[in-house]
Amino acid sequence: MRLSVCLLVLLVYASTAVWGSDNQALNTLLLACHEGDEQAVRACLQEKPRLARMAVTCGQPEQSYTALYVAAASGYAGIVQQLLEVGTDVNSHCGAAATTPLMRLCGFNGAGEAQLPTDLAEMLSQLQHCTAQSSSCRKASCPCTRDHLKCLRLLINSGANLDETNKLGCSALYYCAAKGNSEMLALLIEHGAKVRGWTSYKNDPLCVASLNGHMACVRALLAAGSPVVSGIEHGFSALYTAAQNGHVEVLQYLLQQQGVCANAQSSASGATPLLIAAEMGHLACMQTLLAAGADIDRADADGHVALYWAAGKGQLAALELLLGSGANVHGWHSSKNDPLYVAAFNGHIACVRVLLAAGCPVITGREHGFSALNGAAQTGHTEILECLLQQQGACANAQSSPCGATPLLIAAEMGHLACMQTLLAAGADIDRADADGHVALYWAAGKGQLAALELLLGSGANVHGWHSSKNDPLYVAAFNGHIACVRVLLAAGCPVITGREHGFSALNGAAQTGHTEILECLLQQQGACANAQSSPCGATPLLIAAEMGQLACMQTLLAAGADIDRSDAAGHTALYWAACKGQLAALELLLAKGANVHGCH
Repeated sequence: MRLSVCLLVLLVYASTAVWGSDNQALNTLLLACHEGDEQAVRACLQEKPRLARMAVTCGQPEQSYTALYVAAASGYAGIVQQLLEVGTDVNSHCGAAATTPLMRLCGFNGAGEAQLPTDLAEMLSQLQHCTAQSSSCRKASCPCTRDHLKCLRLLINSGANLDETNKLGCSALYYCAAKGNSEMLALLIEHGAKVRGWTSYKNDPLCVASLNGHMACVRALLAAGSPVVSGIEHGFSALYTAAQNGHVEVLQYLLQQQGVCANAQSSASGATPLLIAAEMGHLACMQTLLAAGADIDRADADGHVALYWAAGKGQLAALELLLGSGANVHGWHSSKNDPLYVAAFNGHIACVRVLLAAGCPVITGREHGFSALNGAAQTGHTEILECLLQQQGACANAQSSPCGATPLLIAAEMGHLACMQTLLAAGADIDRADADGHVALYWAAGKGQLAALELLLGSGANVHGWHSSKNDPLYVAAFNGHIACVRVLLAAGCPVITGREHGFSALNGAAQTGHTEILECLLQQQGACANAQSSPCGATPLLIAAEMGQLACMQTLLAAGADIDRSDAAGHTALYWAACKGQLAALELLLAKGANVHGCH
């Protein structure tokens, strides 16, 4: 006997939860089903036939499995027959996905058995290990024969529900199609399995057969009436999935079906088969689709055409095929759908050169978004930036709409020094501001890009004349805690207290976010005043620090002579703001330092 006495006396597996004395026997039965030991299965069922109707639980209550599920997964027809003869539930739901034995059987991988759920596989592995440790255990020369087709007939004849789906929405037919089990798929269709009515490509048998290139399954499903372009609520058609994985023979066969359109758009993305083929670089599929009438300039729901996807993914051959077939290179109104922009952004210089040679403009009359220059500067692709700047009509000061950002501003923000040097050499205006009044110096300071800041200052960037904290490089560096940048700006002559029309000083910025070291550095500068009031609100650094509960900053300011009772334009003092915001520690500090509690009107 293959497992003999060892299986019949197997100790309780630690992670299972089965009631009473059946525990040991049920574990024995499941392992025998997994290993194809018909004699051990027969012995278990003769002693306790009820075991066939029970399930072993792995961890959570929903993670339970029957002996029929295990036997079907391995394709042991003799064992499946034994279990059915003693009345096991042919439609039992097993595992977290509530998969039936029929679904698991249909998902075998062609190498003998279906992949088991991790929890079940681990449990069976533990049982096998326990069995192997017993000196009384001797394995037979081989298990019983696998016969998946016979197992399928047994389950069908025993009343298995062919159209039932698990929690993933997948049926037995889907699993056959996914794994390319064409004989089993044909048998299911013969017995009336549903081939229509799927609401998503995620559970459509024809879609998954096309995705995986299982031609025999595709033919069988089409012959049974499965629609190529179904009324799916969301997702992709079989045409799309075939094009996605480059299965040109499947794609050609699908396109030959009555009523099929090469421009079928997926819902809700609006993608066509040509778009996905271009993105993946499947040239043969692209040629097939174009020959079948695919619209080369058809866009998806985001306005992206095939040319965009090929350029964005660096699919040079696909890009050349599209351009050679007449794809439009003009008229983009946004960087979101500009092929040249996305190629530059992603660093595909060969694609950039091909697009430029085809006449794609560097600076378009787009309504909004960035130019290819901005894209290259943003991601630091200096070689592409140089290539673009050499083109007729290219301008280093080109501003995006509506934000007004120039390539230099973007490069400074991201700290791409080589791009900055390239742009400055090409005539970029170092003090050109965006629509919010921010210059390159502001963005470098705000993002803590020290090397970029030094490059700008060394190239003559202006450090004076800011009228608002919204565009003051020193303020934003102090607010964000970039002390190295603060020191470099101060050394370059950037004033701590400016004659700005409105907004906060750098002192306020440091106090607000609790950067004490920066606050101390600023207070040491000539002309700095701990009582400097913002315009027009009149807030002092102490008021801001008290409101935010920044104790160390408050102590620094008081030590530097901050007036503890100085009020803002609305008459509010630091004590008021600490109380208003519930900053108890700040309130106690102010009171201990002698803040006035009387005379508030």
